[in-house]
Amino acid sequence: MPASSARRSVLACILAIAALPALGAEEPPAERASLGVVTRDPMDFEREMWRLEGGTWIVKVKPDGAARRAGVGPDDVIAAIDDAAIANSAALVAALGARKPGDKVRLRIIRNGRPVEMDATLGAAR
Repeated sequence: MPASSARRSVLACILAIAALPALGAEEPPAERASLGVVTRDPMDFEREMWRLEGGTWIVKVKPDGAARRAGVGPDDVIAAIDDAAIANSAALVAALGARKPGDKVRLRIIRNGRPVEMDATLGAAR
């Protein structure tokens, strides 16, 4: 068997094994919490211009998402969740990963340069 065929066979076996459910696993994976937003981290000049110390910029708010229901809009900056500072998009993902759908959170956002607080009930990621 040529080396490239052997590599493909090994890779196919690894992928097949990875697709198998864990032994003894009877429950589906837990749902992940979601705000229903698409974000990006502000660039340095934007942070300076808007005097942001951290946060992640909301580019899009999904129509049926938790953020939309709470009143969050595009161009808002998520600065904190439940008094825990959100430094960037990765911190937002981590903060949501520690919660589950249905959890209630207090959001601190920056809107037009001013802090605004609002409550949101997290949805499920799809």
